[in-house]
Amino acid sequence: MQGWEEVQFQATRLGCDLPAAAQQLILPAPRAGHAMVSMRTGAITCGGYGYQADGRTKTYLADAAGGIDCWWFSPGGLPRWDVLKLASNSSRPAPRFGHSMSLNAVEQSVIIFGGQTLTGTLLNDCWKLSYANATSAPVELSQMEYMSEF
Repeated sequence: MQGWEEVQFQATRLGCDLPAAAQQLILPAPRAGHAMVSMRTGAITCGGYGYQADGRTKTYLADAAGGIDCWWFSPGGLPRWDVLKLASNSSRPAPRFGHSMSLNAVEQSVIIFGGQTLTGTLLNDCWKLSYANATSAPVELSQMEYMSEF
């Protein structure tokens, strides 16, 4: 019988020589308004919002540099989440929710378009995330330019 099955996550190994007690379970923060695309043997989720401790105040989910929060999901034998590491010279889109994401398998990239800020401003920017080595190396993220004519 086919149907939904809950995925149970395992601790993310921080180093080959660490005992089980030193391993951590790393998960993205609870979120809504995010987007997710699947690729190869995993998926990338970016953006969204959560709530502060009061349960009423919305807050962006941002990375340590203040840009959009992105995570890599590996569903293999030991399902796990890892923070998507961006190259240090990579610019970042602003945190957002309600955006769209699309996979370009030929170029091994994900396109992020639009979304909304917490103040209600609608965004029309477009970003390309190159993920060729997403599980082993920092990825490149760059803003795309629009063409005025086709």
